[in-house]
Amino acid sequence: MYLREYIIKLSLDTEHFLKVKLINDLTNNDKEDGYNIISQFFQKYPYIKRNIDFKKNDSACADLIHKYENNWAVWNIVEVLSFGDFIKLFELYYELYPENKSQTINNLLWPLKFIRNASAHNNCLLNTLRKPYTHTHLFNGKKNIIEPNKKLVSLLTEIPNISKNTRKKKIANPIIHDFIATLFLFNEVCSSPILKEKQLHILQDLINVRFVKHSEYFINDNIFTSNYEFVKKIVDYLCEKYI
Repeated sequence: MYLREYIIKLSLDTEHFLKVKLINDLTNNDKEDGYNIISQFFQKYPYIKRNIDFKKNDSACADLIHKYENNWAVWNIVEVLSFGDFIKLFELYYELYPENKSQTINNLLWPLKFIRNASAHNNCLLNTLRKPYTHTHLFNGKKNIIEPNKKLVSLLTEIPNISKNTRKKKIANPIIHDFIATLFLFNEVCSSPILKEKQLHILQDLINVRFVKHSEYFINDNIFTSNYEFVKKIVDYLCEKYI
């Protein structure tokens, strides 16, 4: 429960800063007026326009849709897009205007979406430590394997005291993979040092206090304890780097 709550809060903050980055970069782009990109967006993904129209009479953003439905710009459409559709807009913008593109950010967007949705739908995350989800965004159907995000693998090589074998084994689990990817993504996109420090302090408290409150329950469970130690090393590294 505490893990899901933390993931949801972190995801919402990350989504906010992704929108801030997109709007800031577009505002400072003399080649864009905020409307052109949406025209290209609907041309590439016509079903997204239909998705928005479906919300006109039965959603919290219905009034916004009625107001802007024939005159969408980036700064209002981000308020009505699903997170998956927003990611597509984000990717399209930096595909067209790569000057301010961050490879770290763009490579870690889909892991955030997966774990955000799993947490928001109250899915049990910890049971997947023993039997991982298979058919996720990481699943390569042709090879029939889980393929970790290459950017995340690169980021993890910077963390001391984690062997290549351990890293490879642990991030083959989609929940561990996506949780760690979300931590790195938040720290990359968050432009508020105060908020970044606050989130990391909350995470530190969860890892070092709440999650070990009944450690005796798991003392003989190597799957739980080894995954905990792996995540803790990453959290310690991020806290040392950013706090």
